[in-house]
Amino acid sequence: MNLGQQTTMDQDFKQSLRNKLRQQRAQLDATTRLCLEGKINRHLLHWLCSRQEQHIACYWPVRGEVDVRPSLNQLSASDRQIYLPRISESQAGLMHFVPWDPETITEHLNRFGIPEPPDINARDAADLDIILAPLVAYCPHGGRLGAGAGYYDRACAKIDRQRTWFIGLAYGFQMVEGLPQEPWDIPLDGVITEQGFIACNTRMAEALPTASTDQEHNEWPIG
Repeated sequence: MNLGQQTTMDQDFKQSLRNKLRQQRAQLDATTRLCLEGKINRHLLHWLCSRQEQHIACYWPVRGEVDVRPSLNQLSASDRQIYLPRISESQAGLMHFVPWDPETITEHLNRFGIPEPPDINARDAADLDIILAPLVAYCPHGGRLGAGAGYYDRACAKIDRQRTWFIGLAYGFQMVEGLPQEPWDIPLDGVITEQGFIACNTRMAEALPTASTDQEHNEWPIG
């Protein structure tokens, strides 16, 4: 088998996996989704409240992606600066991150129909402390399967892996044992699911707080 045939097989596998997991994600009923998202938000807050980083990027959830805006609202109220991605209108295939808070108007829709804040005071990924990213699938060693456009891989290509955390947010059923990886794919440091925090490398494992308790979770009301 030549390289071209292997590449085609890998791309076919990835697209098949996207279709399968997107369908499974879309089939979650509202009650189950809220329950799972509540647990993910609590695990996220438990980790972030143990950290001092101030500049945190997230995303506007679409098409069944995990919604962690309840956590962002609380972090914004505690003077953390929250950012959302915005696709560049002048440089094809690139995106940067712009400040957001619960009062920010996000009426502008990008080419994918995703709301974006106004393009003011934009930052590159390398300027941020934590980048929380959506995904379609992940593997325990940090492999991430996104929507396929490569925006996060390009945005995070120059981040300092000893400074900026790259964290995926997903449901537990989105885990797979392995994903074909390209040289330009940026691995995740960790993944947060309803089951807890999965460390994908040693640095991440050493940065995790002690396991949270149900009592601690109850102290963070997530709608």
